[in-house]
Formats: sequence, structure tokens, C-alpha cells
Amino acid sequence: MVSPFRIGKTVNPRRLSVNDSFHDVENNIRRAVARLNELWDEIHMSESARVARVSTAFGHISNLLNDMVVSEETMVAGVAKEIESGTLEISKMRSQLGMEPWQNTRAPPGSIELRNSIDNELKKLRPLYERRRKEQNELADCVGLLLFRLGIEDENPVSASDGELLPEDKVAALDARRIHLEDMLQKRLKRVQRWQKEMKKFVSKLGKDVLLEDENMLAVMQVDFTSDETCVTDTMIATMEGYHKQLLEMFTEYVGDREFRWLELYSRLSELWDLCHVADIERMISPTYDPEKHTDKDFDKISTEISRLDSLYAARKDVFDVLTAWKEKWAEKIALEEKKKSPEYFQNRGRENNVYMDAKIERTLNDYTLPKLLKTLIDTYEEYQRSHPRDEIRVDSVNSGLLVSAAIHRNPVVCAPQFDPNIIP
Repeated sequence: MVSPFRIGKTVNPRRLSVNDSFHDVENNIRRAVARLNELWDEIHMSESARVARVSTAFGHISNLLNDMVVSEETMVAGVAKEIESGTLEISKMRSQLGMEPWQNTRAPPGSIELRNSIDNELKKLRPLYERRRKEQNELADCVGLLLFRLGIEDENPVSASDGELLPEDKVAALDARRIHLEDMLQKRLKRVQRWQKEMKKFVSKLGKDVLLEDENMLAVMQVDFTSDETCVTDTMIATMEGYHKQLLEMFTEYVGDREFRWLELYSRLSELWDLCHVADIERMISPTYDPEKHTDKDFDKISTEISRLDSLYAARKDVFDVLTAWKEKWAEKIALEEKKKSPEYFQNRGRENNVYMDAKIERTLNDYTLPKLLKTLIDTYEEYQRSHPRDEIRVDSVNSGLLVSAAIHRNPVVCAPQFDPNIIP
């Protein structure tokens, strides 16, 4: 019998190891058959029994070899299919990724080495491809969310399909649209959030009762515009603008009324400050109404101060009035002295600089008016002390004028008085 596994001149040297294995199998079968014949000879087995047993054994071997061949044929077909599908997948992904076509420069066609090279290339491409597809899907989702928040219907939505990437020009156009929509949304959010903030401020001043008239206004003020679930549509913008305008008009009227009330109170307070000779440093109340800062407590504070100063002035009116008259005349004297300090005063004898008249007025102030007022002030204060022995009238003279120390020491002569920060002890 000639072995089917013999090595001839046509056998590829690279297959010697496989053929050697087949040769070993053949020898093992021959040795096994020889041993079987020895065993069968010992029992004088008939030829027909021997043939039956050998046929059964060879049948199993033939079936095993057939199964092996079928399995290997399936494997070879699978390799060819993997090479074909892998090559197509590589070509598709590299094309969509904007890469050059893949070239096989080493592996033989249809070989396992080629299949392995294709697998390695796919392992490199798939993460890049999936990352690019994920980025495109995220971009499409972002545009979709922006359209939803803006309340815009998209008739031709663009998105990356499961098997395809978007072309670069479509990606660029989609990203440009995203930028435009984001800018539009941010501008809308800036407007509605500013209106909402101002509306809350208006309500904090006007009182929450203004919201009871319109439940929708209350709902709008409670909307969270930072949420992705909130739509900032044109209708929402118009609604917010209308409510803001409505509250702004109410707030403007409210502020106007309170400004007028504040001005009235402050005018009276300022008048009493002057009448009672309150120092500037103690005049801590603002002359203007600030809706951001002033509350009803501040109005109460002004009213309380007015009541206090009204009572104080009523009790000390005689003293304060004389002191006011003295300060006015003293201011005239100081003004004349400052006027004479000008180098042009004695050169310009026009109507504005009547030296003779000014000198006459100054003499009258120094020799008659100021001393007389000072004496009246002293007498009036002494009379006040007799009826109010425990009440000292003390006036800080930082910016409101100074009273002469002679008023304290009862000096009847006032020509060039010296001043004391405490007007009356």
C-alpha cells in the first residue's frame, strides 16, 4: 500500500512538519493493525471477523478525517469572509474619517496573516470612528436641545446614523448652527432672567398682593430658566416682557409717590436741622430716596426725628432764633472780610466793590449788630436756663457757624469774638 502522505519533489518544504505528522499517524496505524493481527492470530479469529473489525475502525477514522476536512473548509471560508468584510469596513471607516485608503503590503492574499492585519487595523480605527460618531451625535443632540428650548421646529433634522458619519461640510454647518442657536438662547435668557430679577424686586417693594390678581404672573416669576426642560419661546418672551412692563409701571408710580413723600419729609427735616442748629456731621439721613435701600422703617425714622426736632425747637425757639440771627450776621462779616482779601478789591471801585459802603456795613456789624445780638442771646439763654435748669443747649459748630466764647463767659463786648466748638454750655 502506498502512503497518501508520502513526501515527493512537489511538496512545499514549509509543509514538511505537517507531512511528518501525517507520516507518524500512518506508521501508528500500521503498527496498530500489525498488533491487532497478532492478537487475532492468538485466538484464530476468522478473516471475515477481522475484516469487519478493521472496516469499523477505518470507518471511524474516515469519519473523523471527513469532519476535520469539513471543519477546515469552513474555517478557510470564514477567513475569506472576514477578509472581505474587514476590508470593506476599513475602506468605509477610513473614507468617512478622511484618511487615505488602507494598503496591504506584506501579507499574502487570502491568508490568515492578512486577516490578522485587517483585525489590527480595525482595532485602531474603531475607537477613532466611534469617538467621531459620538461627537457628531452629541453635536446633533445639542442642536436638538437648543431648538427645543427656543421653541423652533426643525423640518430637516441632521444627525449621524448608526452606520455612517456626517460629511465634514455638514458637521461644519451643524456646528455653525449650534453657535447661532446658543447665541440666540443666551440673549433670550439674559433678557428673561433680568426681567425676572427686576420683577421680584418690584414685588418685594409693592407687596405680594399684586401677584394675587394674576396666577400666571406668579408662575412666570417661579420659572427656572436655567433648566434644560424650560422653553424660552417667542411667546414666553412676550409674556415676560408684558408682565415686566406692568410691574414696572406700578413700581415707577410707587417710587414716585415715595420720592415725593421723602422729599416732603426731608424738606421739613432739613428746615428743622437749620432751626435747631444740628451739625452737618449729625445729618445722617440721605436727601434723596433710594428704593433699593430705604424701607418703611426709614420713613418712620424721619418722621420720628421730625417730631423730636419739632418739640425741641418749640421748647428752645427763643434761643435758637437769636442764634440763627447772630450766625447770619456773623456770616455777613466773614463774607466782607473774604471780599477784602481780593487784590482787585480796592482797585475796582465799581458797583460790586463799594469800599465805603462795605466799610460802613462792617462797622455797623462790629459795633452794633453783633454785640446787640450776642447780648440778646445771652439774656435769652439765661432766661431759658432759669425755666429749664437741667437742660443744657449744646450745639456742635463744625459747619454751622461758631458762637463766640464771650457768650459763654457773658462778655458784653463782641468785636473780634473767639469761637468755641460748644456753642452754649
